[in-house]
Amino acid sequence: MVYYTFIQIMYTITENQLFDYSNKPLFNKELNTEYFIFRELFLNIGRIIGYVILLLVGLMHNLEYIKILFIFVTIGLIIKIMLSKRIN
Repeated sequence: MVYYTFIQIMYTITENQLFDYSNKPLFNKELNTEYFIFRELFLNIGRIIGYVILLLVGLMHNLEYIKILFIFVTIGLIIKIMLSKRIN
């Protein structure tokens, strides 16, 4: 049951085309480079922050902090899925 729940969450995230603005007429060929630079910049900053948080939680050797982190991640995924369905 848990496996299929997470597969559905991952499928929803990977199939979401909400943030793919590169093919929209608003971003023509003139702004395409800036779009990809800013997208990669924000994605990498988010990854760095996520890895630092995971490292800090892992170094604390307390399972309560890991549980709290997983709760926040799960709530964030649920909110993201709900917002993307509402916008689409």
